[in-house]
Amino acid sequence: MTAADATTLLQQGNVHYFGDHGQVIDHDKAFEAYRAASALDTAAEAHYLLGHMYDHGYGVEVDYAKAYELYKRAYDQGKVANAAAAIAYLYLEGDGVEQNAETAREWFAQAREAGIEAAGESGDRHALFWLGNSYMDGEFGEESGEKALAMFTKAAELGSSEAACMCGFLYQDGSDIEQDFDQAYRWYSAAADKGNASALCVLAQMHIAGVGCAEDGAQAKALYERAFHEYKSTDGLVGLGAMYHEGVTGVEQDVDKAIALWEQAAALGDDEAMFMLSQVYQHGDGVDADLAKAIEWLTKAGDKGHTTALNTLGYLYFSGEATGDKDVAKALEFHERAAALKDSDAQCLLGQLYHQGVEGIEQDFGKAIQYYLQAAGQGDAEAMRQIASMYQEGQGVEQNEAVALEWFKRAEEADDDEEWGDCCDDEDCDGCSDHSDDEDDAPELMDASKIEEIDE
Repeated sequence: MTAADATTLLQQGNVHYFGDHGQVIDHDKAFEAYRAASALDTAAEAHYLLGHMYDHGYGVEVDYAKAYELYKRAYDQGKVANAAAAIAYLYLEGDGVEQNAETAREWFAQAREAGIEAAGESGDRHALFWLGNSYMDGEFGEESGEKALAMFTKAAELGSSEAACMCGFLYQDGSDIEQDFDQAYRWYSAAADKGNASALCVLAQMHIAGVGCAEDGAQAKALYERAFHEYKSTDGLVGLGAMYHEGVTGVEQDVDKAIALWEQAAALGDDEAMFMLSQVYQHGDGVDADLAKAIEWLTKAGDKGHTTALNTLGYLYFSGEATGDKDVAKALEFHERAAALKDSDAQCLLGQLYHQGVEGIEQDFGKAIQYYLQAAGQGDAEAMRQIASMYQEGQGVEQNEAVALEWFKRAEEADDDEEWGDCCDDEDCDGCSDHSDDEDDAPELMDASKIEEIDE
């Protein structure tokens, strides 16, 4: 097999990955083509593309360590700019490597040296995507929603459904550009037309909420069904289950049907379906309450990395509901697992537990501020306030009113970034009646800070 063979395989993989030439996206076929090309070891780009599949779970289970190995190989072998950018984001997020913002910046600088901007200008869809992310989060230089949108738009127009999703997210979110639900719907639709299952699910949510489109439960149901039946996305089953569970417009409530759909998704490994099942049994929502079943489903979801499930288990053991006796050590274990998965709620909670020194937990200001800093690094306003308080009181740190004031200001800014922002003169307002008819009332539809959160 020759370099020409690798090139052919890469072209085939790209057709399946992007849905080029009128093809529907097929990540399984893309993965096989990239794996075969990488095995030939004649094209550094093949290692990057295969690493990208492992990084984001496209056609294979997520494996950050494998992704890093392949990215590094691509960069060492051919100075692949996209590989350097991908490594930068692994370090930025702490995925498969120890989180290190400075190392992340060094790697993105290497991506620039290797020509990622030139690659983007020439139409490299992966390069445009990484550049769009860099402008959106501002971690590697200028932060600009407009420039991020320009990068994603160009990539989307060249056929990237992930970039189309990001355009939709930017318009839907409204944090970096002017909010426009109509534009969000248009871009998500473009991604869905390429076979992007996650876009189909977001469109379903928009139809349920009547955001950017007519409220239409039947259309939402059809979109969720397409996501599962055409593209094997268990998100479609989870969404359908939620519709039957709640009985939204156009769908009659049927808890048994919801449970059956969630069980089907859970059998396919979907952690959110496992968590939904746990909640039905924990609260007796349409069925007889069964805490043992709830804990069983929570444990399964937690083992898959579902942090809310882990935190719920922590609460049940800490309160004594799980076994009849409080088990602080077991509770801490679950919260620590969630914190290790970068769950800011768990990090802030652990900070409070060590800060206060509650029953069964020895007060430890050092651990407290460590956890608070982790949560604050993810934008948690309450953690920022607690850090400010510790500097104000000199708890575990040298007393410093100036630093305390800075942390209080950061907490206030983080509060302003929440859903309601400064909606009225009441600084404690959680969202007043003035917003009851606003489109800004719409629920958050999508969290898309990184590519793997966009597309299954």
